[in-house]
Amino acid sequence: MPKHRLSMPPGDWPGDIRARFEAAFAEASGHQRPRLEQGLGRWLRAAAQDDLPPDLITPSLVERRLGDLRPEMQGAARQALQAVFPEANVFGRETRVEVESKRAALQRKIARNWHRLPEPWQTAARPKLFFCPEGLNDGLLVEAWTIDTLQSRLQSAWAFFDFCRENGLAEDVTRRTVPLRLDARQHAFRRGEVAISTVRGEMQSLKLLGLALFPDRDWGWMDPVLKLLKKQAAWQPSRNDGRIVDL
Repeated sequence: MPKHRLSMPPGDWPGDIRARFEAAFAEASGHQRPRLEQGLGRWLRAAAQDDLPPDLITPSLVERRLGDLRPEMQGAARQALQAVFPEANVFGRETRVEVESKRAALQRKIARNWHRLPEPWQTAARPKLFFCPEGLNDGLLVEAWTIDTLQSRLQSAWAFFDFCRENGLAEDVTRRTVPLRLDARQHAFRRGEVAISTVRGEMQSLKLLGLALFPDRDWGWMDPVLKLLKKQAAWQPSRNDGRIVDL
């Protein structure tokens, strides 16, 4: 019966990692070397099980994979990782309070505002807005965008679809609904309630979210709108100027 191993034996390590380990610990004592090998082997085995590259090293991963080891073994594993992957922040402590609080706050906000997305958008967004509890298998948009970016783009979408519902329009981003939304934002601009740069940011967010959720749809028709909004924002037009954009 094969022996169950908690650590990958050195003979199974990738060649480049083995070479870096040997170079770093050529002078290691006979007492220290087994601990270093076991610590690094533990990491490599866990990385293989997670199907992640071994040089992907974050404080949260270090804590999850090594946190149950004895203190002396934890120290040896961190020492081996730092030597083999010198650019990694093996001994650093993650500033997780702010990050996790923003992440958790956005999760709660998405849950509260989920009904504001039309059903087709909900269906497309659900797998891409998945928040993995361990942060290892987040949905595509959670992984690709920062928390602030994701929140900004969702807020633009929520507000846009609220406008569509309030005005009896189809709940979608189309050549009909976007001009009507711009008309409404123009009135807000004239009242001094919104800047053109803000309007452009909303339209840009709407397009990028739509492109991420529905990549097969044509979103190029929004490019002239965004281009003109960008020019007008640079000119800083007054409240008495004409339309924000003429589609």
